[in-house]
Amino acid sequence: MELRHLRYFEAVAQTLHFGQAADRLNISQPAVSKQIKELEDELGFPLFIRYKKKVVLTDVGKVFWAETCKTLQQVERSVAKARLVRQGEIGEMRIGYDSAMLQAILTPLLKEFKQHYPGVKLILQEGCNLTLSTALVEDRLDVAFTYGSVSLPDLTSQPLGQTGYVVVLPLHHRLAGEDIISLAQLREENFILCPRYENPALLDEQLRLFEQAGYRPNILQESSSQAARINMVSAGLGITLTVDMLSNGPFSDVVFKPLREKSPDLVVSMAWHRGRNKPVVNKLVRLTQTYKKINAH
Repeated sequence: MELRHLRYFEAVAQTLHFGQAADRLNISQPAVSKQIKELEDELGFPLFIRYKKKVVLTDVGKVFWAETCKTLQQVERSVAKARLVRQGEIGEMRIGYDSAMLQAILTPLLKEFKQHYPGVKLILQEGCNLTLSTALVEDRLDVAFTYGSVSLPDLTSQPLGQTGYVVVLPLHHRLAGEDIISLAQLREENFILCPRYENPALLDEQLRLFEQAGYRPNILQESSSQAARINMVSAGLGITLTVDMLSNGPFSDVVFKPLREKSPDLVVSMAWHRGRNKPVVNKLVRLTQTYKKINAH
């Protein structure tokens, strides 16, 4: 049994006339009669009682007609829903992000996206650059908001803006009252930094800053999450460097201080897999192209 058999049956059941059904379907009457006969043979029972000038539904035909209506309505709903998915109007999008991105970039951007596409379900997952990039390659994420360039194969990215570094100190730290801090003043401090396996390029960049200040930092703790590193500072476990877009974040018992040294700018990017061509991702890419670019300086 094929969908066309149900379409032909629908036309005959509605008109109770093979000729009128044929006109509606824009095919010949013998073709309609043949399709209905094939359907009845497959079912094993007649659907119509045939008279010279009309047909009527049999009792089983009436039951089959009621169920056919439900089936065809469901088919129409399925087709309409599939078209909306194809157009990027509904569906789901899995989005990875670094903790620093949520308040400064992701929240306002996704709020605007939901206003345009309320039927798209957004699934958020926090992580760091390497974790997020790997998830994109393995099709566990559709989009990732990261720092720096994306170097894994098959991924492409779109820059959104730039940000720099600040130092995070406990609220009652000896340097908390300073307006600006030099890395040389932090030589004896214990640091909380990103582990190498998560973002080697980011860690190497930070270590170069310390080398330029004349020392190698004492790394006492490591954490992949920038928010977690800041909370460790609040707990008195050390100090850390973070991106300046987090300076206005909802953190307690810490202060954010600009560095006297000129630190390299970090590019904030949105990355995705270039080969998957997912409509909802294309919608987000186009939105970010018109969205106000982020510049945390």
